[in-house]
Amino acid sequence: MQNKGFIITLTVIVTALCLYYLSFTFVSRGVQQDAIAYATDASGIVNLGKKQNYLDSVWNKPVYNLFGAEFTYKEVKDNELSLGLDLQGGMHVTLEVSPVDIIRGLSGNAQDSSFIKALADARLKQRNSQESFTTLFFESFKESNPDKRLASIFANASTRGRINVSDTDEQVIEVVEAEVESAIGRSYTILKNRIDQFGTSQPNIQRLPGTGRIQIEIPGADNPQRVRKLLQGVARLEFWDVVEYNTLNTSFIAINDLLVNEQKSKAALTNGTEASSANDLSKALSTPATKDSAASELEKQLSTATDSSAKGLDSLQNMNVSPLFAKSNPPGTFRYDLKDTAEINSIFRRAEIRNLLPRNVGVYWANKPDNNYKTGEAIELYFLDIGRQGKPKLTGEVINDARQDLDEYARPAVSMTMNAVGTRTWTKMTADAANRSPKGRIAIVLDNTVYSAPSVNGEIPNGNSQISGNFTIDEAKDLANILKAGSLPAPTKIVEEAIVGPTLGKIAQNQGLFSMACGLAIVVIFMVAYYSGSGMVANIALLFNIFFILGILAQLNAALTLPGIAGIVLTMGMAVDANVLIFERIKEEMRHGRKLRDAINTGYKRAFTTIFDSNITTLITTVFLFILGQGPLKGFGITLMVGIISSFFTAVYISRVIVEWMVRKGDESKISFETPISTLVRKRRTFDFIGMRKFNYIISGVIILIGVVLIAIQGLNLGVDFKGGRSYIVSFNKPVVATDMKVALSNAFQNAGTEVKTYGSNNVVKVTTSYLIDDDSDATDEKVKSSLIGGIESFSGKKFAENESQLDDQHFIIGSSSKVGATVADDIKDSAWKASLFSLIGIFIYILIRFRKVTYSIGAIVATVHDTMFVFAAFAIARAFGISFEVDQVFVAAVLTIIGYSINDTVIIFDRIREYLGLGTSHDRKQIFNDAINSTLSRTLITSGTTLIVVVILLLFGGEVLRGFSFALFIGIGVGTYSSIFIASPIVLDFDNSTEKKAVPASV
Repeated sequence: MQNKGFIITLTVIVTALCLYYLSFTFVSRGVQQDAIAYATDASGIVNLGKKQNYLDSVWNKPVYNLFGAEFTYKEVKDNELSLGLDLQGGMHVTLEVSPVDIIRGLSGNAQDSSFIKALADARLKQRNSQESFTTLFFESFKESNPDKRLASIFANASTRGRINVSDTDEQVIEVVEAEVESAIGRSYTILKNRIDQFGTSQPNIQRLPGTGRIQIEIPGADNPQRVRKLLQGVARLEFWDVVEYNTLNTSFIAINDLLVNEQKSKAALTNGTEASSANDLSKALSTPATKDSAASELEKQLSTATDSSAKGLDSLQNMNVSPLFAKSNPPGTFRYDLKDTAEINSIFRRAEIRNLLPRNVGVYWANKPDNNYKTGEAIELYFLDIGRQGKPKLTGEVINDARQDLDEYARPAVSMTMNAVGTRTWTKMTADAANRSPKGRIAIVLDNTVYSAPSVNGEIPNGNSQISGNFTIDEAKDLANILKAGSLPAPTKIVEEAIVGPTLGKIAQNQGLFSMACGLAIVVIFMVAYYSGSGMVANIALLFNIFFILGILAQLNAALTLPGIAGIVLTMGMAVDANVLIFERIKEEMRHGRKLRDAINTGYKRAFTTIFDSNITTLITTVFLFILGQGPLKGFGITLMVGIISSFFTAVYISRVIVEWMVRKGDESKISFETPISTLVRKRRTFDFIGMRKFNYIISGVIILIGVVLIAIQGLNLGVDFKGGRSYIVSFNKPVVATDMKVALSNAFQNAGTEVKTYGSNNVVKVTTSYLIDDDSDATDEKVKSSLIGGIESFSGKKFAENESQLDDQHFIIGSSSKVGATVADDIKDSAWKASLFSLIGIFIYILIRFRKVTYSIGAIVATVHDTMFVFAAFAIARAFGISFEVDQVFVAAVLTIIGYSINDTVIIFDRIREYLGLGTSHDRKQIFNDAINSTLSRTLITSGTTLIVVVILLLFGGEVLRGFSFALFIGIGVGTYSSIFIASPIVLDFDNSTEKKAVPASV
């Protein structure tokens, strides 16, 4: 084997990297177990608030030491293999930035009737169109006002300098579309800043290309209402005067006294001092002499950063300085290490502490830590003058424009301009600040964090100002975006939402892991039973494959979802495919008289092209699944892509290194490719598959026709993903009858389309309704949920419980919910069709390039379309018999997987046909095709059999979420194997014969 050293080196490097990244996952799980242990009371009940407090307390503290490098819990979480919402619970939200409000803002809130009509018409068109709202608006405007220019609407004070009265419609459209895109970008920046404050929840945010939507996932979110308020609230940009520390010395001394007394009292009790002595100590500490001593010590701490003041921090009971001042970095400042921020927050949350500060003083953190070359990274605490009413003197509404700039020292800065009202207020604020001694500072605050607090050297009368600080160019651009957000409000609305309760997440996690374990065990046992020693090699390669998949997913910061676990389980069945191909080829070469070593070399060499082609065709479908898919499709696509690449490397290269190591030095007894089972299978007779092709065409056509008719009559059971609506998973303590509940809920939902079905077990139901589907507002969400609760309470006589722990005979809970707006549902359907179409086109082109004959491409596509139609027919037939599976995004993932798997089988047979045709041993093409199919039959049945067994495991144990996915795969893989043998190859032969007949000239 060439490049063996490179393969071994690469394997070692990849293994080391996987171990490195997966180690963070194990550490993170350990910390979470510690948090659970800390929050569990004597009766075994976990206090979730206490658990979160524990995690927050270690968020910025080192929890992992790797070869001398320390990692905080935050850094560990950033590098771990995280779990998706479906496995741990949480909230998934898709927000749409309202283009209507952006366009209104650009028009200066014009009341022109033609403008208002165009907005209304565009809204109606958007329900059934994939075009952007701006395009639909401009179309509607020109339809109603063909002679009216857009500049007459959009040239106003708010767009001065960007749109002029003389501008053409094309120029106006360009500016408006740029502003809409910019507003979406600014909304993304603001939302990212907000969700980053969720800390240990590991939130994730991304823009959905080509749409005005932003997708957000917040694992572990247990307060949906708070999340909605946080994400949909308008960004609060405020300007406050900074209260300098030296003006608060009296308050700081009082706070210090209170905290020191508490520290010393606790220390006395800890050291075994009697309660009375503790009281005496408290009294002693409250005497004037002691207070004077504490004040003297604190003033020294506040005025100088001496070494001696930092030495006694480990023994606070021997000092007169509290943690608020002892933990400052450097001493004498209000900068703190990140690990200490939770403790400082807990101090200022206390009412008695806040009462010691003046009523007009608010406490705010900087938005990020800074790095002092002497003392390291720390974050500053600011005290701001918020007035008696808590209202800022200036807000972001006055900002006309902001841009990234450079200051006089060529450092990144932000320049901004204000409107007339803002200019007057800003002039007074800056004049007052400049007249203070020392010069005052003004803090720029976004969402309660201080972005900058520059000193003001003089009055700024023209509304122009520049903010300089500890910025990089990118940070200055972000701040400019944030400041500019105030000039053009872009409200957001939730158009898609999914909430998964922690209990359902845990159940899904257990089901997924159990399916993975069962699938692995079955594949391992089968490979050893069929291939003996070489089967063990395949199993080792399979274990490497699973390990690499998990490690690479961790490196990519990808979340492991339930469809992702299904992808890994499916990869197990598919991973042995390459080894089966190789081992069957080696056995074939040995039957032709080759020695073991020569057979191994030849087998690996001849199987390589076939394995490569089959993996590429499967990868094509997976790439389109990832590019065009949304939500769970992307997670599944990533996992499958990584699995395909990893399985190719492990099966082709790692297995060969192991096989060659086992037969080195002439010791060929270490490995075997035969067992009694495989010998028995090899002795089977051959079949005339080509001769049965017309009969099989008829059978397939009839079944597909029945399915099409049933779909036309009863339709498919479309999930919320494809038809829009709201769905809820409702759990009871005892079994309920789904059909009876549906009758009760139909009244509650005013006879809107409603479906109620058992979900996994007879005490859990899934309720799906189209009630008020065209209204995405939060108020409507609450109205639908209230109607659901009221209907269930009337039906069951039980009360609704908010907390899962309250589920009993008298209560029911809503374990999870989801909402998909009608427009989003259309987009999801559109992307699903595109993914399928582009996959077929990609496969057609690739096979045409590789086999250099269009008949092979036609045969592959006909077989693939046949398999897809067969799956749809199976769903329709199952529904006719009362077994209903949802057609949703996960179903699309299954169909695309079937396309890839089916083409994998087909390409392998095509490759053998091409090889046999190249030998030129026979002119009977029908016989050549039959021989090729028969020679690959063992491999086809083995790989399909192992994959089908794994899919059956998923179908039985994968849970309700994967039920439709597993059923589709079960049908698709079985039919894909059938079509590779009975449809694809015969189609190639028939088209070849047809082409040849046309090429033969007619005799005279």
